[in-house]
Amino acid sequence: TTLGGVLSLIPGMPLQAPGLESAQQVSLRSAATTSAASSDLAAFGTTIVLDGVPLSNNTNLQRAPSGVYGLSGAAGAGIDLRRLPASTIERVEVIRGVPSARYGDLTQGAVIVETRAGVVDPDAAVQFDARSWDASLVAGRQVFHTQTVSANADVARYLVSPGITGDQALRLTFQLAHRVGFGAEQQGDPRLLLDTRLDVSHLREDRQIRPEEQTQYMTWNHQWMVRLSNRTRLRLGERSRLLVTLSLDRESQQSYWQQNQTSGAMPFTDRLTAGQSVGHFIAGQYLARLTLDGAPWQVYGRIEAELHGSWLGFDHGLLAGAELRREWNAGPGYDFDIAQPPQISFDGVQGFDRPRPFSQIPPLATSALYADDRLTRVLPGNLLLSLQAGARLDVLNRGTSWTSSVRDALLEPRFNVELGVRPWLRLRGGWGQTAKLPSLDALYPSPSYYDLVNVNYYANDPAERLAALTTFILDPTNPDLGFSQAAKAEAGLEAAAGAAARSAG
Repeated sequence: TTLGGVLSLIPGMPLQAPGLESAQQVSLRSAATTSAASSDLAAFGTTIVLDGVPLSNNTNLQRAPSGVYGLSGAAGAGIDLRRLPASTIERVEVIRGVPSARYGDLTQGAVIVETRAGVVDPDAAVQFDARSWDASLVAGRQVFHTQTVSANADVARYLVSPGITGDQALRLTFQLAHRVGFGAEQQGDPRLLLDTRLDVSHLREDRQIRPEEQTQYMTWNHQWMVRLSNRTRLRLGERSRLLVTLSLDRESQQSYWQQNQTSGAMPFTDRLTAGQSVGHFIAGQYLARLTLDGAPWQVYGRIEAELHGSWLGFDHGLLAGAELRREWNAGPGYDFDIAQPPQISFDGVQGFDRPRPFSQIPPLATSALYADDRLTRVLPGNLLLSLQAGARLDVLNRGTSWTSSVRDALLEPRFNVELGVRPWLRLRGGWGQTAKLPSLDALYPSPSYYDLVNVNYYANDPAERLAALTTFILDPTNPDLGFSQAAKAEAGLEAAAGAAARSAG
């Protein structure tokens, strides 16, 4: 039902039970671990490229405080694959080894996804079982001689605990694609091709109050994503092209949590600056409520030139490009009533969390230059040699624009070699450097508040009660934080057996 299920077909990948009640992520070639934090970090290093545009989770700030359960955010982790239905996928390419210099913001590999577009025969499907149902419709037709319009729609519903609770998860996705060509065609390829897509997806989880429980526990998570993207391809000759990719992504990530809490008489202060103040008291039972409201944005642009030709007996496929990306979170943020905090642990020094607006966090501005050459040649003995060498320069800016000073920069050389010994046997090897951007949460972590209690007098008479606290604020921001780096190397062979080998022979 999701891209996560499709990726379970990769050798060595664990199978995932179908369902929409929790985040689904993929981590390529990472060591098995029982630590959720380690697996999330590995998934964070696997990039998902959808219709030529990388999906990003760098500005996801839906992180719940300790002791709060049920908020299924994926902050600091990989892309949630639930929002990509399997029914709309045309092709998936998985790069587990050393990727070409074209792909950045990764350490664990890349998953390249193309959705169905162009002329597509109408295809409607429904699948269901005791816990879920999924309905999809895909269709595309030629409206003029040089234009096609297609649409993909998918609706899925999943019951978390049927017969026990009314908790459920719902996914809605829709894509409208328009493709138009101009100029003389060469083997069905027009001189200028414009491919424009509008993607809309909605994912929600609702866990309702159960009347038999007294905790008043309830939580829900709602996500919307809208993307407008365009890929333009201009043929510059018989074997050369100019490629331009642009996209604007807007997400809405809303989460809510509530639960009855019981605490003793604890002093608190709502200061947001360091200093001393008269405090108040939290006591008894109260209904704690927490909202997380994020609004990530991403502006992405890439221009590339593909040049093909022959030199020194090799067939060359040269790719050179530049990439710009700007990401930020404009959401109201992390909010609760400080007199009714979601967490009740306070040791007299480490104070309660404070509300935090995400819109005050600076954006991420990054850029990249890259070049990659793929060389192929038939050697004596009918051996096929393929070489691929390239380098990528990633830049993380210190300010909020691409013209601001450089915070970190990394040059990433990458190299692959492949030798076809027989039509059914190939030897492979590769080496390269990759880099992952830090998340917005890691670059600008939430301040830590320390409330040192000076006076704590909780008298029976409310008029006589007195609390005085001194607040200290620790800023955990690391000004030297930059790219996470990884060195990748691989060696291996690929062999075809059975009918595939006889066909190759």
